[in-house]
Amino acid sequence: MRLQLPWAGKGRRGGRSGSSRATAPEPSFAARSWLVLGLVLVAAGGLAWRAVDLQFVDSEFLRGQGDERFTRVATVVAHRGSVT
Repeated sequence: MRLQLPWAGKGRRGGRSGSSRATAPEPSFAARSWLVLGLVLVAAGGLAWRAVDLQFVDSEFLRGQGDERFTRVATVVAHRGSVT
């Protein structure tokens, strides 16, 4: 037994077969996928280049900046009451 749905199998023309319109060929997405792959590779290359640049070229500058932020000397005046 086959279940027949009223909307299944019928297109806009009410289920007529033998349409006079030609169907469009299936699109090929090869060019689009190569483009996306190329963009992803360029982005990954850019990130790798920046990582190498920061790690090896600017390492002394960044180390100095980190030391300036981390090793600060601040005098804190403690307001304590008198001890008797």
